[in-house]
Amino acid sequence: MQDALIQQLVSDYLGDASPGGAIVLAGRRSDVHALNSLSRQQLQDHGRLPADSTTLTTAGGPLPLALGEQLIITRPVSNATGRKILNGTRLTVAAVNEQHVTVHDRKRTHLLDRASAAPALQHGYSLTVHKAQGLTVDTAYVWAEGLNHNALYTALSRGGHANHLYAASTPDGPALAGLRRQLPSRGGGVLALTGQRRQRESAPAAAAEVLRSRSTRPRPRPRLSSCPHPLPQLDRTQA
Repeated sequence: MQDALIQQLVSDYLGDASPGGAIVLAGRRSDVHALNSLSRQQLQDHGRLPADSTTLTTAGGPLPLALGEQLIITRPVSNATGRKILNGTRLTVAAVNEQHVTVHDRKRTHLLDRASAAPALQHGYSLTVHKAQGLTVDTAYVWAEGLNHNALYTALSRGGHANHLYAASTPDGPALAGLRRQLPSRGGGVLALTGQRRQRESAPAAAAEVLRSRSTRPRPRPRLSSCPHPLPQLDRTQA
């Protein structure tokens, strides 16, 4: 079941067209690596990512790169002009050659030295929950294995529009068991939590309370939906 569930998670993520973006989250680095590899494989199999252009050598092993590749900075690195790129910045590969990798974020283009930048780069389709703190996207796809109570809460607050939890087992007893009882299920181990980012009125959210019970930081309560898929489009005119 676990392999099929991972495949479903990646397929759902790659089929997401949310205007505010989507991300896959997991608790363990080994799971992040596997999810990144599977995402790349499916993208290349369907012609959405070209063949690898080069491979960088990193502390974590070889890092194959293709044009259009999604990356994330895992520690601060400087571009060719000396501008610092902060930890957690998400990048897209625009060009590669023997000495440099050209990437761009939402604001500017950066020329990176291959040798010095390689240790700070990893594929950015999937992130650890820890690395995703502070990140906000429209939809988060969360692999639940290995996540404790607090990590589950953090993961399920990354998607401002919807969060989908994929759970093949119960890693943290009461927390995930409570979610299983109270969240609407799409079947096959997929639980769905949806919430409108621009809607501030309170709504019944028992599942959110399960995760909130050990949290001291107040957060907006998500709204539960019995029809989480397909996702409604976020109306960005209602600020």
